[in-house]
Amino acid sequence: MRSYLWRLPSWLKTTRSYPSKKRKRAFWLSWPISQIVYQHHEKMNGSGYPMGPSGEDILLEALILGIADVVEAMASHRAYRPALGIDTALAKK
Repeated sequence: MRSYLWRLPSWLKTTRSYPSKKRKRAFWLSWPISQIVYQHHEKMNGSGYPMGPSGEDILLEALILGIADVVEAMASHRAYRPALGIDTALAKK
């Protein structure tokens, strides 16, 4: 984890530590699958989490999984908002 993590609010610390916890649960999966799961919140510009790599340091499969995760989150109902629907989610940039 990055050193600034101690300054974040507790809910954000939990969010940012989620990939590490998920990776521990997926340890029995073969390598690149556990790495794909671990990296799926990373962004091409390095602004993602948990590690912050950028560009070609992120597996293509992790980027694809990350996009699918965002679309699913937007299309599905959340406690803080109703579902936006798949058409709206896919239309977002």
